[in-house]
Amino acid sequence: MKKLLLLIVVVYSMLFLSACQIYKNFVFRNESEREIILEYTVRSAALRQGDIVNPKVESTEKSSWFAPKEWIPMSEDHYHFDKGENKFTLKINPNEAVAIESKDTYFIDKNGAEAINLLNLRIKDNGKEIYFENGERLLEEFKKNDFEIEYK
Repeated sequence: MKKLLLLIVVVYSMLFLSACQIYKNFVFRNESEREIILEYTVRSAALRQGDIVNPKVESTEKSSWFAPKEWIPMSEDHYHFDKGENKFTLKINPNEAVAIESKDTYFIDKNGAEAINLLNLRIKDNGKEIYFENGERLLEEFKKNDFEIEYK
């Protein structure tokens, strides 16, 4: 009887946890010693729906298990948004992390790259460029490290 009760509790716990929404920030972290430029294009439909996340920088306050990382809006002198091209251009300082998108993992798992607003991303560093040409490639790169891209 105890085993059956324990099994029921475990199954219901798993069902409850699977129904929870988990939002993930798509984070770009500049681990280099130089300021770099990050450019990314977003879906125009997301602009019409107000579904665009303006870039946010990671707070310098220490986080804990009980108090997750806090993100604060990026200073407008560190980014530009081109409405004609739906493109953000950001200056990211050394050792700075920037959240550029936030989505529910359920929708990402269900719809893949169609669930995110990012269409492409370009990293510029002293004449060197790295380009992720589409949402599928970008999502694949973000998923490699718990939705973070670290640039060194």
